[in-house]
Amino acid sequence: MDIINISCTLLDVVVVLGLICFIVWICYEIFIKLRRLAAVAPPPVNELEMP
Repeated sequence: MDIINISCTLLDVVVVLGLICFIVWICYEIFIKLRRLAAVAPPPVNELEMP
């Protein structure tokens, strides 16, 4: 039983670490997309200056 318990705890640790890495990766992808949109979108000041 001890071996099974140890393997289960190791599996839980691997799953938790995988979920954390997955969440960090998603946040990083969203951050990159927002930066690209901010860089591509023109600033509102130029729209106000146009006649």
